[in-house]
Amino acid sequence: MRVKLQKPSRKALVPILTTAAMLIALAISATVLANQPRLAYVLVASKDLAKGEPIKPEDVQRVQLAIGNLAATYPTRLIAGVAPTHSLSKGQLIAKGDLERIETDLVPIRLNNLKPIPTAISVGDSVEIWATDLSPSSTASPEPIAFNALVTAIDVNNSMAQITTSVEVRVDRTFVESILAAVDSRFQLALILNETLADE
Repeated sequence: MRVKLQKPSRKALVPILTTAAMLIALAISATVLANQPRLAYVLVASKDLAKGEPIKPEDVQRVQLAIGNLAATYPTRLIAGVAPTHSLSKGQLIAKGDLERIETDLVPIRLNNLKPIPTAISVGDSVEIWATDLSPSSTASPEPIAFNALVTAIDVNNSMAQITTSVEVRVDRTFVESILAAVDSRFQLALILNETLADE
């Protein structure tokens, strides 16, 4: 007894072909996306910078570019206490090799018993220091007491289920008196990453 096989009808082939076409389109899309350059934040000079001139936060802009595997070659944000190794033109992309550490006349100060600081802040960052008077009679708003402070150490202590943070910073001498006054008055201190670069 012979069994006669019937050819699939065109109607039956439509969903099969449609599914196959969708799978091919998804595969092509995945390949295209995988080959696209990865976006990363980089620094560009906001003005012409001379060799050896200390770079301030306002001297650079943080932008997002598609630089793919070269991302590790470029700093993602400015570290305080650096200067160009050579002249940089306005709009020029800044690589790690374009920067070098410089000696600065900064005073080290340790800030103890701080509340947990933002996880975005790490050693080498440039921050602002803000103080808040927490006395019951005070109606004052938080005020900045130091700018461009360089974070040099961060210690987190967990004692009796209470987390406190100690941070060592280096600041310009002009800010030392205001910081010490805030510490003596037991103001609440907070560190804020420089706004110029925290623009993601």
